Amino acid sequence: MNRETFYNVIFPVWLLLLFPPLIFATIIGNFIVDSLVILFCIWLLKISDKSVYRKVIWKVWIFGFLADILGSLLLLGGAYLFDFNSFLYEHLVNPLYLNPSDSFLSLAFCLFTIVVSGLCIYFFNKKYSFEKTNLKEYEKKKIAFLLAIITAPYMFLIPLEPFLDQNPPLEIASPVSECVNGESSNC
Repeated sequence: MNRETFYNVIFPVWLLLLFPPLIFATIIGNFIVDSLVILFCIWLLKISDKSVYRKVIWKVWIFGFLADILGSLLLLGGAYLFDFNSFLYEHLVNPLYLNPSDSFLSLAFCLFTIVVSGLCIYFFNKKYSFEKTNLKEYEKKKIAFLLAIITAPYMFLIPLEPFLDQNPPLEIASPVSECVNGESSNC
């Protein structure tokens, strides 16, 4: 049995690290979005060979995840590269993780990584996903283009700030801790 792991469109890496159960929603959501885009393109381009979907869906799904992973690595790598400077940390790195739209630099860098991921989706699909189909070259380009536009990792733009615990945990004083710390006269 051939076992494969898939990740794709709904894929901000750090959200998966913070909320591992999202992997299942990611897998299902990506398959549905990729399927809908491919089926829409088959209908739009009036492609008579209905086996195209079956031939390409797995590759489209895998290459979509690969492109998203490359975009995520670019995002994370850029954040680590620019972490050395206090100005860049304040205006690029920190907003990149918390809310990319808080700073022009972080928003521009985030958009750049989305474009790079979209270009990867386009080229991977055009070159590899459709290679064993009888699609015409212009059909391959149109489907790859729509996949790139629709399935680019726009979720990189979602701010993580609302998901993070901004309040430090409350310290609950117990009679034992008060006695150990010498804070109570009842020990």
